[in-house]
Amino acid sequence: MDAVLAELGPPPFNSADQAIWTEWERQGMIFPESFRAFVDAYGTGDLADFLTFYHPAATDPARSLLELINAAPDDDADMIEDGTLPHRYYPEPDGLLIWGTSSEGDRFSFRWINEDQYVIGVLLRQEFEYVELADDFDSMVMKAIRRENPWPWVDWFSGDPNWSFKMWRPRLPADGAQ
Repeated sequence: MDAVLAELGPPPFNSADQAIWTEWERQGMIFPESFRAFVDAYGTGDLADFLTFYHPAATDPARSLLELINAAPDDDADMIEDGTLPHRYYPEPDGLLIWGTSSEGDRFSFRWINEDQYVIGVLLRQEFEYVELADDFDSMVMKAIRRENPWPWVDWFSGDPNWSFKMWRPRLPADGAQ
């Protein structure tokens, strides 16, 4: 995560609220530490006009991680039933834990292999396909920041000079006052 923070610059705020994460973990929603650190530092936002990250403290329903998690099983019921999506969503045991979406409607999730290892799964909703990435969260974000293509199915991204990272929360003033 240090490399990501160095590339993006110092976070404009820190929204770390351990109570939120503790409650989510109590309910079985355990996110990798690097993801937590990233969204705590930068909040809900958009990377390269493609990938949206969600923070559990977001209050806007359109940007709510909880709303996204709760809607997925119903939204993707057909793909679950026909086997396109080989894993169920949280709250099923070992279910996929959604954390982001793409501009194309894809759903990004974590699938825990064991308590120390996860993979990033992506449900490509337009293609009716589920893929798992070889990269962990930090590596995926770093590739995107460096304009390398971390998403093999996206042919327009690599080297895109219009790369950006947008946060949907205002930056704190320079003195840190809110």
